[in-house]
Amino acid sequence: AYLAGTMTIELTPERRGLARDTRRDVRFVLAVARALHTAGTTAQRLDDSLDTLARRLGLLEPQFFSTPTSIM
Repeated sequence: AYLAGTMTIELTPERRGLARDTRRDVRFVLAVARALHTAGTTAQRLDDSLDTLARRLGLLEPQFFSTPTSIM
């Protein structure tokens, strides 16, 4: 598992050992999360979009939690 901020992610077997790329991917997902949250995206759409993005980047089991004032 890889923990970035408050986002926990399991790595796919082929991604293990690519920690530098994983950190970059997690930073990217978090940047997208901030942008979508700031733009007023609904919680359901935010969670679904981030889940899809994280999985396409090869990150397994992403978990997100958002409220009107924060993202975790």
